[in-house]
Amino acid sequence: MNGPPLATCGALLAATLNASARVAPAQQRDSALVEFLAAARSGTAQFRDPAAALAAGYRPIGPETAAMGQHWLQPALLVEGRLDPAAPQVLAYATVADRRVLVGVAYAIPLGPGQAPPDSPVAQHLWHAHDGTVDEEILADSHGGSGAARRNRVAVLHAWIWVENPAGLFAAENWALPYLRMGIAAPRATSAVAELAAKALALGSGGAPVQPDSTRPPAVARVVSATTDSVIEWRRRRVGVDSLSRAEAEWLAGLWHGLARALRPQEE
Repeated sequence: MNGPPLATCGALLAATLNASARVAPAQQRDSALVEFLAAARSGTAQFRDPAAALAAGYRPIGPETAAMGQHWLQPALLVEGRLDPAAPQVLAYATVADRRVLVGVAYAIPLGPGQAPPDSPVAQHLWHAHDGTVDEEILADSHGGSGAARRNRVAVLHAWIWVENPAGLFAAENWALPYLRMGIAAPRATSAVAELAAKALALGSGGAPVQPDSTRPPAVARVVSATTDSVIEWRRRRVGVDSLSRAEAEWLAGLWHGLARALRPQEE
């Protein structure tokens, strides 16, 4: 039986080799990322005990925030500025049932003018570069900036290796944390309702985006206090219930909307 023409075989072989060449870098990148995450988990497992983190030179800085927990910084690692998966510059803890729970890590690398964060094994666009002070950038409630390439800045990469983040492993904020603090299963997928519900949950679980503040007008302070009390009372009645219904999520989101409306004139 005659086979296909030699020219056809050559074309097929060339196409196959070209396809392999395109796939290989992606496979190599995926493999490197898997190894990076494995090293991050094995290297930081010891820090699930906060005492071990203290012994290793990590120190808590700033308050615990709703979607990023409390940052514990190792200053010597920050100065060194090296990307070592097993030795992150920052550990993130959340308070759950009066215990500090390791929820993630962050890598923070100082950058000079014109420098960029690494592009491997984690894609460069997942880093956040900021040009404020170290305290301003590490302690911020969110990391949405990119900094100015012509200035000194700090590149930050969050990695939620100990608590799943519906928004993605490397997203800056993890709105599953308020659910975790409340002992409620977080939604597996991110959504506007789930995030707004998480903000309401944070009022009654610690690290709230909004705290009662004596400097606010009395009427606004009463709304903050009443909304917080509503969340706490609602959770108190849900003994043994570890999941959130759609109706409950919408109710919580509505609470947050009402609070946001009360706060808006103060924030503008």
